[in-house]
Amino acid sequence: HSTQEIVKDAKILDRMALVIYNGSLDDEVFIGVDEASTLNKDRRDASKFFSLNPNSPALYAYTNDEVSVAYNNIPEIAEGTVIKLGTLIPQEGEYTIRLAELNGLFENVEVTLEDTYLDKLTEMKLADSYEYTASTDDADRFNLHLTKASTIGLDENEELAGVHVYAYKCNIYYNAGKNLTNATLTVYNSIGQVVLTTKVESGSEIIRMDNRGAYIVKVQANEGSMTEKVIIQ
Repeated sequence: HSTQEIVKDAKILDRMALVIYNGSLDDEVFIGVDEASTLNKDRRDASKFFSLNPNSPALYAYTNDEVSVAYNNIPEIAEGTVIKLGTLIPQEGEYTIRLAELNGLFENVEVTLEDTYLDKLTEMKLADSYEYTASTDDADRFNLHLTKASTIGLDENEELAGVHVYAYKCNIYYNAGKNLTNATLTVYNSIGQVVLTTKVESGSEIIRMDNRGAYIVKVQANEGSMTEKVIIQ
């Protein structure tokens, strides 16, 4: 286990932690909310120091300016907050990433781990952990998605509370914390043409987009409908 010391204001309670484990050694990363912080590296973040043990894995977060940190404070959790995670894998094998801590504001946040290599989304509050086969070149394999559980979409349809649609880089992400009946997701381009339509259920899905630009995403189900505008970068 990493012996690094993380010095933080004891009053900061709004935080979560993820741990990576290889069967014998582990390491952790903390994500916190502090209104005085920024998305770039600042004095409210803690730099990442790696273990001197060559067999120890490492888990860390990237700030928006691509600095690796052990404790990443962000100013708020907005709809579709995505934090890039980094890993140091000393040797190929089976690894586990688990949710180790969830306090304060994070108790009302949906926490989703994205494995970008497998295009797989895992709801960490439900699964608690994610097991995978890692290789030594897996440095930037994961994204952490944070979404407020109370968000209900642009049209404020209460029947679709817990359904989230947002974009990150070249993907549209759909996340539903409830079961929907006969649900479809339709993506429209800026002139109203249908780009794609797909059936969706509860859980999370990744929709990869080929072209940059602004899109309108509509989710239609027996329970109601919602619409979100997203930007593909």
